[in-house]
Amino acid sequence: KHTHQDGSCYVQNSGTLKCMGIYSGDGSVSDRHYHKAIDNNYNYQKLITGEMNKCGLTTEGKLRCWGYNNSFVFGNNTLDPNFYPSTQLQGMTLIDFSMSNNIFSNINSCAIDSANKLYCWGDNVYGTVGLGYTGGYVKTPAQVDSGTLYKKISSTGFLVNCGITTNDDLKCWGYNAQGQVGVGNTTNQTSPQIINSGVKYSKVVTSSDYTCGLRQSGDLFCWGYNTFGQLGDGTTTHRTSPVAADSGVKYLDVAVGAYGMTCGVTIANKMKCWGKGVLGDGVTTLSSTAVDVDAMTDYKNVQAGIVGKYFCGVTTSDQLKCWGENKFSGKNPKNYNSYIYLPRQ
Repeated sequence: KHTHQDGSCYVQNSGTLKCMGIYSGDGSVSDRHYHKAIDNNYNYQKLITGEMNKCGLTTEGKLRCWGYNNSFVFGNNTLDPNFYPSTQLQGMTLIDFSMSNNIFSNINSCAIDSANKLYCWGDNVYGTVGLGYTGGYVKTPAQVDSGTLYKKISSTGFLVNCGITTNDDLKCWGYNAQGQVGVGNTTNQTSPQIINSGVKYSKVVTSSDYTCGLRQSGDLFCWGYNTFGQLGDGTTTHRTSPVAADSGVKYLDVAVGAYGMTCGVTIANKMKCWGKGVLGDGVTTLSSTAVDVDAMTDYKNVQAGIVGKYFCGVTTSDQLKCWGENKFSGKNPKNYNSYIYLPRQ
């Protein structure tokens, strides 16, 4: 399941896409309080949801998007909005896709095609498109880091992007005021930079001001802004280079939220969270170290509600459980502004 502030969407095991909330993909901008099947003629494998735009990657590698299309985020050389899913990037077959989550501006997208080439487009403020310069709009996909092949791109970045190469190297670029690129300084990076040369990564997730990367060893490292302890190293010290999160514990998945909350699933299938917000342990206390969440339940993955300050995890028995802010995402509209302090279905 992929969640966002104005509602939630998820892809069923069958590939069916279902959405609720505002801009749910049925042509309406009203707030829908139940999940409805969207775009029934396509099966989906991945979904990226932003504040005003949503895109899904079909099982055939086609990109289907809907929303406001601000900052040329759909890559179709126009700013025309559409509120039903429509195919973008005609002629391209993709294996991965990402889209930033800013509300009205500074939005960019990246995709990896079937030849493992990386393309990005959109608002190039701070060099976030990755072409070696800053400013302007890139209205259609432009190849980035042409000498390198990629297999994964970070989900839900804001002004920083990261990708994992076919050699399992991690590269990041873009806005770096808090050290979220991870190169040891706070200088904006306009082209991809290797993070921890020689270290192999399996997943990377980016937030507004910090980043976390999961190494192939299962060790979790984070870097960037740390006022709320979201890096999970037991401190509130900002880091411009990767630092171990929940040191000594091996992880198989990780997700980061926009307001300083991080959650991960360990190799023992246990959910842990740290940082700021409703961590899922029944209280709202900040924690710079990992706390156990729903200890009697085994999980296999976790996703962040990007701006909505909530998280959802899928259990090993394929149940969906969520916790955090319930704004525009509650099944009961009377409770839409409430908080869920412990994971629930």
